[in-house]
Amino acid sequence: MSMEALQEKDRWDLSGLYENDNRWREDFERLAVFPKEMEAFAGQLQDAKKLLTYLKKKDEADRLVQKLWNYAMLHADEDTSNMNYLSMRREMEGAVARIEAAGAFFVPELLALSDEKIAEMLEQEEELRVYTFALQSILRNRKHYLNAGEEKLLAYASECLSAPQNVSDILRGVDMKFPSIRDEKGEERELNEGSYPAFLMSTDRRVRKEAFESVLGTYTRLANTFGGLLISSVKNSVFNARIRNYATALECSLGEVNIPVEVYHTTIASIGKGIGALQKYIRLKKQILGLDELHMYDINVPLFELSEDYVSFDDAVVTIKEALQPLGEDYVEKFQEGIDSRWIDRYPRMGKVGGAYSAGCYDSVPYILLNYNGKQDDVLTLAHEMGHSMNTWYSTTNQPFVYAGYSLFCAEVASTTNEVIVSRHMFAKEKDPIKRMHLLALQLEQIRGNVFRQVMFAEFELYIHTQVEQGRTPMADELCAKWHELNEKYYGEALVVDAGIDAEWARVPHFYRDYYVYEYATGYAAASSFARMIMNGEEGVVERYKGFLKSGSSDDPIPMLRKAGVDLTTDKPFADVIAVFTELVDLLEAEYNSMKK
Repeated sequence: MSMEALQEKDRWDLSGLYENDNRWREDFERLAVFPKEMEAFAGQLQDAKKLLTYLKKKDEADRLVQKLWNYAMLHADEDTSNMNYLSMRREMEGAVARIEAAGAFFVPELLALSDEKIAEMLEQEEELRVYTFALQSILRNRKHYLNAGEEKLLAYASECLSAPQNVSDILRGVDMKFPSIRDEKGEERELNEGSYPAFLMSTDRRVRKEAFESVLGTYTRLANTFGGLLISSVKNSVFNARIRNYATALECSLGEVNIPVEVYHTTIASIGKGIGALQKYIRLKKQILGLDELHMYDINVPLFELSEDYVSFDDAVVTIKEALQPLGEDYVEKFQEGIDSRWIDRYPRMGKVGGAYSAGCYDSVPYILLNYNGKQDDVLTLAHEMGHSMNTWYSTTNQPFVYAGYSLFCAEVASTTNEVIVSRHMFAKEKDPIKRMHLLALQLEQIRGNVFRQVMFAEFELYIHTQVEQGRTPMADELCAKWHELNEKYYGEALVVDAGIDAEWARVPHFYRDYYVYEYATGYAAASSFARMIMNGEEGVVERYKGFLKSGSSDDPIPMLRKAGVDLTTDKPFADVIAVFTELVDLLEAEYNSMKK
């Protein structure tokens, strides 16, 4: 579908950011004055009024950065052939680096002040008190910050230290070429990272196997290169942790948002107790697919051939609104307002990036990019991304700018809560046995992918960091051996762990963001708990949940979630999600056996 063929209601309205590129350029030029203005406050933060003025100036700069960045990014993603917006994004990267370098003096100067002096300034200047939690979040990590010159040096070095990630991205996205394969009709098809997942879902096993061997065979041949890049990235992480006086990179990464290290280990241990349920599901998949052997290239194929009826976008909205009624009239009305006010760019077209995401800023609505194709999966994707956007809307309308953004640790909670509620609603309404089993399989795959698989990733990430921290430099063959071992541990004997899978770690860009992947599992566990309580109509849960959505980053993630009713320092949320997974496996098995009779 071309851009010209789309109706106005099908495209997002980005005029809420800027009316045109010229307006963007005016603000971009205005951004250039901020580094000099910010640097002028160096050496003056012991004065309460000067501290307040600096914080307001920094907020002003950050708000402008968000607005400029989102305009360039969203336009670039709706038409990747437009080099103008790609250039604007590149300009923003440099501008952000200059602003970060200009503000490098702030934290060291703040840390030079005593707690008593900070308390005195908060008492003196009433407007400063809104920043109390933000200031305390810095002060509690006093021993982990460097002096002003050292912080500025690190800020300038950030682009250099990100080289391993940047090079790996270029390798995967541009330079790597995979051998072509023959599709279901025997026609030669080019393979790339974008098309690979679709080929793994082909109902033709030959196609799946050829795609698997083509892509992972290429990664295997380049495993030494990717291994060098990944271990260099991990060494950067360990370097950063050590110069900031952390015992480990894990402590450093989690300490930035005050997550106890025990949460990471609890996540791995608790989900590990559910591996038996995962292996039962794998055995059931093998049975349903009717295969003598289930290989790694079979694991993503849909269990049921579904001739789906097309679900129009408007019908998807109706279904989602029905499902979300338990969240209250205000929630559903704001959801509809987002549809009517053109938050969403709905349909795929030539040049538009694939996938889906939610993005916005304090001075705009929370936009959504979709590639809606009218399938059941697309209905759930809409629900998921609207969960993100609703979280953003509640947060930005209830918090000052400094606390409007929510932490990565909490980022997937609202979106997944929406998705779980909607998927259960769709299953309850569906009468067709094949479609019911398909919906069950979708839920199971969500948990397999977001919980079990991500925790397996988390184990791998802990392994490679620990190796480097112990003075070792694991080579590619060791990384491959560990990856193979973990796949065998999680999937068991029902799945043939093909040697080709051993280099799959090289495909995972998330490993270049320290200790991030486990948050998919914690987020899903929290969301599953919220969804269960909401659907069960537990007293007070909707108010507590909305309180969480409104909180932004005004508190640390763990106490914020605990206040809403989910405590991730215990194994209960993880035990609950395993119980749900087990129940869904049993239900799928019962429905399948019933259909065979």
